Amino acid sequence: MPRLVDRYPNAPRLFAPYTDDPERVYQLVEPYLDWQMAEIDVESTDILLWQPAKSGDALQSRQVIILGGLAVRVWLQHRTKR
Repeated sequence: MPRLVDRYPNAPRLFAPYTDDPERVYQLVEPYLDWQMAEIDVESTDILLWQPAKSGDALQSRQVIILGGLAVRVWLQHRTKR
C-alpha cells in the first residue's frame, strides 16, 4: 500500500524535525486539534488529518495535513484531553 506522503503529495506536512520539546510541538499542532483523523499510515508513524465537514461540504473540498513523528504523539495526547 502506498504511503500517505505518496498518495497525498500536495498535502502540507508537519513533522517538527527541529525540536523534541513537546511544548513547542504543541504550539505547531494546536490549530489542528479540532481536525479529524482520516487515515493512518501503517508503514510509518504518519497520520492524515482533515478539517471537520461543514454543512454541505464535499469531501474533496476539505483541507488535509499529514502529521508525523512527535507531532502525531502530541496531537493524539492533546486531542484526547478535549
